[in-house]
Amino acid sequence: MKKGAVKEYYLDIKGREKTIRTAKNGEIFGHKDYSNNKHVFSAIAIEDTQICCFNKNTLYEVCLNNSKLSNSLMEFFLSELIKSDDRRKNLF
Repeated sequence: MKKGAVKEYYLDIKGREKTIRTAKNGEIFGHKDYSNNKHVFSAIAIEDTQICCFNKNTLYEVCLNNSKLSNSLMEFFLSELIKSDDRRKNLF
Protein backbone atom coordinates (compact mmCIF):
# COMPACT_ATOMS: atom_id res chain seq x y z
CA MET A 1 0.00 0.00 0.00
CA LYS A 2 1.39 3.39 -0.93
CA LYS A 3 -0.51 5.33 1.70
CA GLY A 4 -3.56 5.08 3.89
CA ALA A 5 -5.03 2.30 5.99
CA VAL A 6 -7.04 -0.80 5.13
CA LYS A 7 -8.91 -3.09 7.49
CA GLU A 8 -9.20 -6.78 6.61
CA TYR A 9 -12.17 -8.50 8.21
CA TYR A 10 -14.65 -11.34 7.97
CA LEU A 11 -18.15 -11.99 9.28
CA ASP A 12 -18.46 -14.74 11.87
CA ILE A 13 -21.32 -17.26 11.87
CA LYS A 14 -23.50 -14.80 13.80
CA GLY A 15 -22.86 -12.06 11.22
CA ARG A 16 -20.55 -10.06 13.49
CA GLU A 17 -17.58 -8.30 11.93
CA LYS A 18 -14.22 -9.63 13.09
CA THR A 19 -11.11 -7.64 12.21
CA ILE A 20 -8.22 -9.78 11.00
CA ARG A 21 -5.66 -6.97 10.79
CA THR A 22 -5.14 -3.39 9.75
CA ALA A 23 -2.50 -2.50 7.16
CA LYS A 24 -0.97 0.97 7.02
CA ASN A 25 1.49 2.91 4.84
CA GLY A 26 3.96 0.60 3.13
CA GLU A 27 2.40 -2.61 4.45
CA ILE A 28 1.00 -5.58 2.57
CA PHE A 29 -2.61 -6.68 2.68
CA GLY A 30 -4.66 -9.24 0.79
CA HIS A 31 -1.76 -11.68 0.86
CA LYS A 32 -3.99 -14.58 1.90
CA ASP A 33 -5.35 -14.64 -1.64
CA TYR A 34 -1.91 -15.53 -3.05
CA SER A 35 -2.34 -19.13 -1.99
CA ASN A 36 -4.40 -21.65 -3.90
CA ASN A 37 -6.77 -22.06 -0.97
CA LYS A 38 -10.05 -20.22 -0.77
CA HIS A 39 -10.07 -17.47 1.83
CA VAL A 40 -13.22 -15.57 2.59
CA PHE A 41 -12.52 -12.10 3.88
CA SER A 42 -13.15 -8.50 2.92
CA ALA A 43 -11.10 -5.33 3.04
CA ILE A 44 -12.16 -1.72 3.36
CA ALA A 45 -10.18 1.51 3.28
CA ILE A 46 -10.56 3.26 6.62
CA GLU A 47 -8.93 6.47 5.39
CA ASP A 48 -7.92 7.92 2.02
CA THR A 49 -5.80 5.16 0.53
CA GLN A 50 -3.64 4.46 -2.51
CA ILE A 51 -2.78 0.84 -3.21
CA CYS A 52 -0.49 -1.01 -5.60
CA CYS A 53 -1.82 -4.24 -7.08
CA PHE A 54 0.18 -7.03 -8.65
CA ASN A 55 -0.43 -10.69 -9.32
CA LYS A 56 1.45 -13.60 -7.80
CA ASN A 57 3.36 -14.31 -11.02
CA THR A 58 4.81 -10.79 -10.95
CA LEU A 59 5.70 -11.16 -7.27
CA TYR A 60 7.38 -14.50 -7.99
CA GLU A 61 9.47 -13.02 -10.83
CA VAL A 62 10.56 -10.04 -8.72
CA CYS A 63 11.51 -12.30 -5.80
CA LEU A 64 13.66 -14.48 -8.08
CA ASN A 65 15.78 -11.43 -8.81
CA ASN A 66 15.72 -9.72 -5.42
CA SER A 67 16.86 -11.80 -2.46
CA LYS A 68 16.43 -8.92 0.00
CA LEU A 69 12.74 -8.63 -0.92
CA SER A 70 12.36 -12.42 -0.79
CA ASN A 71 13.80 -12.53 2.72
CA SER A 72 11.63 -9.63 3.89
CA LEU A 73 8.52 -11.32 2.52
CA MET A 74 9.41 -14.63 4.19
CA GLU A 75 9.81 -12.82 7.51
CA PHE A 76 6.47 -11.05 6.98
CA PHE A 77 4.63 -14.27 6.09
CA LEU A 78 6.18 -16.10 9.06
CA SER A 79 5.08 -13.29 11.38
CA GLU A 80 1.55 -13.45 9.95
CA LEU A 81 1.48 -17.24 10.40
CA ILE A 82 2.54 -16.93 14.04
CA LYS A 83 -0.16 -14.30 14.67
CA SER A 84 -2.76 -16.52 13.00
CA ASP A 85 -1.74 -19.49 15.16
CA ASP A 86 -1.91 -17.33 18.29
CA ARG A 87 -5.44 -16.17 17.37
CA ARG A 88 -6.55 -19.78 16.89
CA LYS A 89 -5.08 -20.79 20.26
CA ASN A 90 -7.08 -18.04 21.94
CA LEU A 91 -10.32 -19.46 20.50
CA PHE A 92 -9.99 -22.72 22.44
